[in-house]
Amino acid sequence: SSGINAEYGAKLTDKLNQAELDLFEAERQIVHCDAELGHKIRAVDDEMKPRTIYVITPTYTRPTQLVELTLLSQALAHIPFLHWVVVELTQTSLVRDFL
Repeated sequence: SSGINAEYGAKLTDKLNQAELDLFEAERQIVHCDAELGHKIRAVDDEMKPRTIYVITPTYTRPTQLVELTLLSQALAHIPFLHWVVVELTQTSLVRDFL
């Protein structure tokens, strides 16, 4: 009877040791997957960041200049992350006052 109990106790100890090893391995894999997932999330976040669009508009003095710049500004106003650069070839106050 004591031999059966000792054998049963040894089997339980072996199973417990194996369960602890399996648990340790599972925890190691979880930590590894968590780190890998963190890297992938950061990579996706970097790809999803909006990029600024630069629009450069050269202009010169003409009768329709103010109307054209107004229409263009209204069209560009709806575009997020846009930086509009207006370069006036002549030195008039029209564009400066418009901006």
